[in-house]
Amino acid sequence: MKRCLLIGKNGQVARSLYTTLNNGINTKTEYTSSKQDQSSLYLSLDDMDSIRSCFEQWDAPKDSIVYLAGALTNVEKCEVEKEECRKKNRDGVIAIAQECKRKGYKLCFFSTEYVFGLEEYSGGRIGPFTEDDPVSPPCYYGECKAEAEKAILEIHGEYSLILRTTMVFSWEKDGLNFLMQYIRHMRSWKEGERKFLIPTDQISTPTYAPFLADAAVELMNNNARGIYHIANRDLLSRWEMLQIIAKVFGFSESTVLAAFSPVKTESMGQKAKRPLTAGLSVDKLIKAGIHVPSFEDSLLLAKNLSV
Repeated sequence: MKRCLLIGKNGQVARSLYTTLNNGINTKTEYTSSKQDQSSLYLSLDDMDSIRSCFEQWDAPKDSIVYLAGALTNVEKCEVEKEECRKKNRDGVIAIAQECKRKGYKLCFFSTEYVFGLEEYSGGRIGPFTEDDPVSPPCYYGECKAEAEKAILEIHGEYSLILRTTMVFSWEKDGLNFLMQYIRHMRSWKEGERKFLIPTDQISTPTYAPFLADAAVELMNNNARGIYHIANRDLLSRWEMLQIIAKVFGFSESTVLAAFSPVKTESMGQKAKRPLTAGLSVDKLIKAGIHVPSFEDSLLLAKNLSV
């Protein structure tokens, strides 16, 4: 029986991974939690002792798989609380890669589009970016992720898969992903209330969480190694994403125009720089035999879960 350890119990990606892995034949999936309880192994990315202890307790056979989906993903918080960001998005990741090497485990690490984007701010490269493009993180979150990627490849590269993704969404009633935020705002917005600001100059490739999980597990099962990008195939501005969401979920154009306001990123007063004209090329993923759905196709799947 294949053994898998899932790090990042409470995240959107981890929840989809857990569903996919539990649908597998002859697969036993265990998970970690950053809170000590009886149902899971304790591991906190900013606690090196907990990482060592977790890997001592999880005594699985060589070639078992560790899916590292945990991270501190609040980009604004990362820009302000850099020590916490560094510990959770770089140092803890490096420690896990070292433990995987020591015990002979395979590692699947989830990274981000935010390793790209800085050069556009000075008139340089724009996306969509390929796996071979040199990284240029625009913010501290992206810097830590890029450093973690580099360390994994140096420490345990021949047994590791690094998956970059971005703008992950799914149907989760109380979820905080952009799909759920947009839908809740359209459902509850009333005349006179504050409009939701949408940065029209941020262009990316949104990613459906269940598709991300399925593709990740398929790549790992096929012994893929190195860096792959996983995202839906459409390159869209956030304003275009909003319009497609409104169409699929039955909201009128007048609701969109009343409840949302298109703005430029620079007017939002954010501390961390974001990738602007970005997105991830998925040509390598397609060549690996993975079917990549459109944004609208994935929204229709999400809608089916909403009824």
